[in-house]
Amino acid sequence: MLTRKILFGLAIALLASGSLVAQEAEKTAEKASNEASFDKVAQSFADKMMKSFAKAELTEQQKTQAGDIVGKHMKSYIDARQASDSLLTDEQKAKKKAAMEQAKTDGLKGKKANMAANEAMGLTEDQAASYKASKERVSEITATVRQEITGLLSEEQVALLPKKRKGKKEKKPKGEKKEKKKKKEKKKKKKKKIQPRSDT
Repeated sequence: MLTRKILFGLAIALLASGSLVAQEAEKTAEKASNEASFDKVAQSFADKMMKSFAKAELTEQQKTQAGDIVGKHMKSYIDARQASDSLLTDEQKAKKKAAMEQAKTDGLKGKKANMAANEAMGLTEDQAASYKASKERVSEITATVRQEITGLLSEEQVALLPKKRKGKKEKKPKGEKKEKKKKKEKKKKKKKKIQPRSDT
């Protein structure tokens, strides 16, 4: 009877320890997956930064310095990205991924692609506010890195960088355009009328 109790106790202990081992293994796997994911994010960020300065034809020394600048801000960038991702549920992440893939297929880029993804995720009001703030933080860090790398360049190299696209000017109403055209024509007519007489 005592032996059975001992064996039963050992069985329970083994099951409990097995469950704990499984939980620890799951945690370790999840941690490794997250680390791999953020390693990918870090590499993607570094590649993106260096690619944006490709036309400036950086010297080897400048490339090393640029790499140091990216590395200096990398933790802040990953923390900001992590904060952004942690706001979303698994379902919202899946919707975002699908929306971004669809946007790529549709030829949408930048803000338009992000707008499509945000709409697809169906964020709550609080989520939307927090998500926007975290995304702005990511943009701030990216802008800081760009500015610091640009500071390494000569004027000639800066001139080689792609120019930022300026926003399109708002189209003026047709009526306003016609009025301006009429005013110009009137001015031309007045100038023709007030021509000085030539001395004979």
